[in-house]
Amino acid sequence: MVNSVDPNTGNWDIWVIDLASQIPTRVTSDPAQDSDAVWAPNGNEIVFVSNRGGTYGIYRKSLGSGGAEELLLKTEFEPRATDWTRDGRYVIYDLNGDVWALPISGADRKPIPIAATPFLEYGAKTSVDGKWIAYASNETGEQQVYIQPFPGPGERKRISSVFGIHPRWRADGGELFYWQPPGGLVSADLRYDASGVHATVPKPVLPTHISILDLIDSRHHHAISGNGQRFLLGRPLGPKGPPIHVIVNWAEALPQSAQ
Repeated sequence: MVNSVDPNTGNWDIWVIDLASQIPTRVTSDPAQDSDAVWAPNGNEIVFVSNRGGTYGIYRKSLGSGGAEELLLKTEFEPRATDWTRDGRYVIYDLNGDVWALPISGADRKPIPIAATPFLEYGAKTSVDGKWIAYASNETGEQQVYIQPFPGPGERKRISSVFGIHPRWRADGGELFYWQPPGGLVSADLRYDASGVHATVPKPVLPTHISILDLIDSRHHHAISGNGQRFLLGRPLGPKGPPIHVIVNWAEALPQSAQ
């Protein structure tokens, strides 16, 4: 599942790429901006973000049915869907620097704050068993990865030692991967007991020459297989280009006759 922009119109839509054939299939075609899709646990649905009608919202769509998209939540600011819990009960999303869980079953669909603080939190992913959630926060002054019980309450614990964003779980919950620029992907082994979760010192996962897109934002640029042995990376296209030089006050250096 990828976001793709039309170079002629600048419009974003969602596509699914078959990994075996590498053939892309369009999922959305609305003239609004559609992006940031996440899979349902059953693989038959997605949720995504759109600004249809001039209002931001999170939408749900069944794949292959041709049915209309369902608006799950309207928001004043642009949200970003980041996960759908494995039990199918919650969609996890970022909104205005906080992490929220949106119940999508039952009568009460009021969003639940997961990490709502004066700091910036984003990029949350839940563990496969649904008991934990990991996300990035700049509480220390730079981005770090934290884990806390889901949906709570409970103490949150810092996992990264230097810098960390975009956490990903191994399927058995025993390892957490995250991006640590400029070093690339690292991971920490996790252990659980009655007092909570405990992490080892993070270790490199991929060689440093295997770079990821140099983008520090809330969108994801890598994915991990369930066993933690395969990685899908957003990487720069082609060789690195020459540096861009910016000259300030250039007019003052011109000869008087040229001014």
